[in-house]
Amino acid sequence: MSGFLSYNTFAPRTRSAVVLLVNGDDVVARPIHRQIMNLLTKDDEHVPKIDGPPPREMALELFHQLQQNRIDRTRLGEEYDAFLTPERAASAALHLAPLGEPDAVEVESANERGGMEGCVIRFRFPGRAISASLYRTPDGKVQQFLISP
Repeated sequence: MSGFLSYNTFAPRTRSAVVLLVNGDDVVARPIHRQIMNLLTKDDEHVPKIDGPPPREMALELFHQLQQNRIDRTRLGEEYDAFLTPERAASAALHLAPLGEPDAVEVESANERGGMEGCVIRFRFPGRAISASLYRTPDGKVQQFLISP
């Protein structure tokens, strides 16, 4: 239903939560939510060490794999591997390949969630930017890589 936006996030380590409600759907509220969360967790230096490349490089590698529909499934956790069906991978390639190479790839935030490294990645293209969430367990397995416009 349009007309409002809502975000809620739990921060287990600080035993707190943030709920942001916006009475309108024409406001870009995600940066406000992110800033509040960053203030809440600024002293939270407990992002797990991951066995594998840094998040920016991992996200770019996954992005390229999705563009080409050539997924290295040995890098994926069991559930994400099951989620990323051949049909979903083919659909991703259909939508991502025309974007070409991103002009920039930035890690906007990194935090701990459920023992995983959770990152928000921003891919920039001429006239367009898209975000992705990347979650990895300490063994380096990708448990989630979801792209949104």
